[in-house]
Formats: sequence, structure tokens, C-alpha cells
Amino acid sequence: MQYISDAERFFEDSQYLAEVLDTAAREPQRPTLTSPSRTDETWRLIVAEDADNFLRANARERAGAALGRILNLSDGIHGQDHRVLFLLTTNEEVSRLHPALVRPGRCLANTAFSRFPVAQARKWLDGSGSVTQPMTLAELLAMRGDIRAAATDSSSPETFIGAYL
Repeated sequence: MQYISDAERFFEDSQYLAEVLDTAAREPQRPTLTSPSRTDETWRLIVAEDADNFLRANARERAGAALGRILNLSDGIHGQDHRVLFLLTTNEEVSRLHPALVRPGRCLANTAFSRFPVAQARKWLDGSGSVTQPMTLAELLAMRGDIRAAATDSSSPETFIGAYL
């Protein structure tokens, strides 16, 4: 897996994108006395979080050629040479994404993470908390004591990472 922390640069700078794609997942296996050389056939997963600017229906106007690069890498000519899958995350509604991204054959999955309905949240907690409204998984984990809930008081000096509520 490769995590792209600067998605805007990755999709906008074609030289940077090419460098990432041309870096082999593993070193090719060199020939030995008993086996020939082999090229790397490992698939890579490239993860770009919060890629909203490149995925929206108006992406061509706002992000320029980046959307085209994404499409070419997923099933265009440029993407044929690479064993790469892209995981692009967004908080946008599927209806607001560019139609070329979500058409059958190009998009493997649209996964939405919604709040647990009250009955399901109660069952999930197995009696270890009282649920009166739909809740996120992070809220349920905090209620159960697995994680600390994010501070609601902005004057609190504590920082909580990784708990989306």
C-alpha cells in the first residue's frame, strides 16, 4: 500500500505521479542458477484520502487535468502498464461525484458509513450503554469505553486523533 498525503500534488503533477507509478512495489527478482529473472507482479494499492476536489461533478473546472489523470490511470492506456488499484476517499454524496468516476466498470465500490439506527446501536452495545438516537461507530466505541470521545469544549488542551464523530 502507498499512502499519498499530498493528493493535490499527486494528481496535478504528472512527473510526480509517474515517479510513484514507476517505482516497483518490490525489486524484480534477478536470475539465479536455478530460476530465470521475473518482473514484479505485485499489485499496489494507492490510497488518497479526502480527494473531494478531484471527484466532484465539477472537477474538470476546479481541478483541471487531475480528473482525466485519475480516469486514465484507472482504465485508460496509461493505467494498462501498472498493477495499481486506487482507493480514493471522500465525504461527498455519490450523486455529487463526477459521473465518469462512478459508472459501472470503473468504480468497484461506493461504501457509505452511516449512523447506526437506535435498535442496531443498542444491539451492538449489548446493554453496555443507553442509546436514544442514531450513532456513529466512533460514538459507540466511545460509549463502550474503547476510545475517548472528542472534547466538546474548545478550551480543552487535549487532542483526539482518529475518532470521527
